[in-house]
Amino acid sequence: MKNSVTDKVLKISIIIAILLIGFSVFYYFVIFQPSKQREASLQAAQKIQTENEKYNLEMQLKCRNSGEKLFQEEQDDRIPVIQPHYHYNSKLNLCLYQATHMDGYPQGASFPNFRIFIENGFTGELILLYVQNGSDPEKVINEKRDKFDKQRDELFESSSF
Repeated sequence: MKNSVTDKVLKISIIIAILLIGFSVFYYFVIFQPSKQREASLQAAQKIQTENEKYNLEMQLKCRNSGEKLFQEEQDDRIPVIQPHYHYNSKLNLCLYQATHMDGYPQGASFPNFRIFIENGFTGELILLYVQNGSDPEKVINEKRDKFDKQRDELFESSSF
């Protein structure tokens, strides 16, 4: 009889030990390990995001400096330039420089002649150009300008400085 009680206690102890070991293995592989992997993945993603943000800020600064240089060169050439804008588009990896050249009023016109151009700030390559002829009818001027503004807004879609 004593033997059977001891056997029962031993069997129950072994069952409890197996259950504890099983639960420990389950916890390690199902809960602990995946959380470490998620944490490592999250840290890697944050590092990449930080590096991308740093790169974008560096490119914005380079773009602004390049745009300032282009603006100064145009001022030195005595071309009347107004409203310079500099923008780094990270999606296109493109530095944009926009300026407006005023060409005065044509005789008898209600609107001025001017050009708005957008160039690659690093290469000087022309990307987009709007030319307003002040002697065109107002409807034509508005239609051309609306089309230009839509294209410009697509290029300048992220934050600008």
